[in-house]
Amino acid sequence: MIDSLVAAGAPVDRCCRILGVARQNYYKAKRRPTTPTQLRREWLTGLIREVHVASRGTYG
Repeated sequence: MIDSLVAAGAPVDRCCRILGVARQNYYKAKRRPTTPTQLRREWLTGLIREVHVASRGTYG
């Protein structure tokens, strides 16, 4: 969420303060490598979105 706000032009320190996240923890999490579980979840999310679109919103 912070990444999308920063991409829209909001300052990182303000986003972290509003969301109650320590700025150093935000940067630490950003540097952390992607795990196999995260990759699988991203893949599954994409697959579910495809099924949802293909079924015109019936499934997914």
